[in-house]
Amino acid sequence: MVDALFVAVRKAGHQPSVLAFKRKAPIRLGEAEGVRLALVLLATQPIAKHERVRALVAGINAMSVEETYYWYSKCMGLDGNRARKALRTLLAD
Repeated sequence: MVDALFVAVRKAGHQPSVLAFKRKAPIRLGEAEGVRLALVLLATQPIAKHERVRALVAGINAMSVEETYYWYSKCMGLDGNRARKALRTLLAD
């Protein structure tokens, strides 16, 4: 998951060093990077096995921008729990 965070920060035009503990101001991300990062966090939240987390992150990073928007909208909708489970099943199994 940390790799996904670094990728989002780099794509937003920042150095990874902006992720300091002392930082008080928010880091501006582009919409597409923010959606991809949110999708990674939503999909990997309940997973404890590292190899499944890596598979989920790799699968989400391989998605097109349109695909990430689709899954983000599904995961944030009324049946979000079902969509997150479907996404985890699709990418990690």
